[in-house]
Amino acid sequence: MTRPPSRSAHAANPPAEPGILARMALAMTDWTERWMPDAFIFALIATVIVVVAGVAFTPSSLPQVIDAWGKGFWEL
Repeated sequence: MTRPPSRSAHAANPPAEPGILARMALAMTDWTERWMPDAFIFALIATVIVVVAGVAFTPSSLPQVIDAWGKGFWEL
């Protein structure tokens, strides 16, 4: 009876080169991570737009809008 090869011998072989689908996925991931902004940026921009609109188009002052924004979040 022969023994199966040990794991250390198997691990010494380098992994095969990734296929075309894996290379395309890695390329798209690299592009997205480089050029697409984080979701936090969109949330921050939306917050600024809403606060500015709240001050500009309602009779509320800036402290009132900020207070309503903070209290309203927890009531969702």
